[in-house]
Amino acid sequence: MIDERLKTSRLSLEQYAIVTAGMADGHPLSSLLAHARTDADAWEADRSDWDERLLASLDDDAELQLQFDALQAEAREAWQPTIEPLQDDLRAWLDFQRNLAQQTFPAAHLAALEISAADLGRLQRQWAAKLDNDPLLAARAMAILEDEPAPVSTLRVRRPQLSVVPTSPEEPPPDSARPDSAAPVSAPPPPLLAPLPTPPKQAAVTEAPRGRFGLPAAINTTGDMPTLDDMAMHAPMPFDDDAAAKPTARNLTATPPPVAPI
Repeated sequence: MIDERLKTSRLSLEQYAIVTAGMADGHPLSSLLAHARTDADAWEADRSDWDERLLASLDDDAELQLQFDALQAEAREAWQPTIEPLQDDLRAWLDFQRNLAQQTFPAAHLAALEISAADLGRLQRQWAAKLDNDPLLAARAMAILEDEPAPVSTLRVRRPQLSVVPTSPEEPPPDSARPDSAAPVSAPPPPLLAPLPTPPKQAAVTEAPRGRFGLPAAINTTGDMPTLDDMAMHAPMPFDDDAAAKPTARNLTATPPPVAPI
């Protein structure tokens, strides 16, 4: 059953998704309202209804949430910038990441380059997916990281202009817009610095074979020559299990057996 408030709502779920996604990405509200073909009055009057419905649906199925996420992702396609060469050149991307890590004020450095935190997060996710799915690309990344980072001299950032999307505020909300879905969860802002690819872990070092007195035959388990501490730690003590087989003070002072006369 559709909420009675949605029958008179001038703000559709698609428009709500467009505006909220754009605001999260740093776009001005006025441009987003024109892009979504709505106005400030409709936004202020009806956005709280969507907020309440989504919050009230936390205990229900996630159908509305999935639709909302899909609409936000589709909306972001309209204003997704191209940032060359960072989005296509692996070496440029890795050098940029390492240079960014050396900045005293990384946020100010990004602002000077006209790159937002949302732009950086998108690039990080795209390259992480590429490296995860392409072993040869990941191996190339490891080879690049062995070299000193070079400065990325020129960045070309192109942002498309927001245009009016083909939605009509007069159309009724879709049937799936009902109060039985989970509310959207706001994702935290992406970190400015993402971890770089790391080489695979080395296999555990097996303990060297031991020789006399329990000491390693050539080296100890850390790969060094045995120290006095190693010798003291592994030397047999009188209370060890094999101490009974060792001579004691008592049998050392015992009277030797008589020698037969010649």
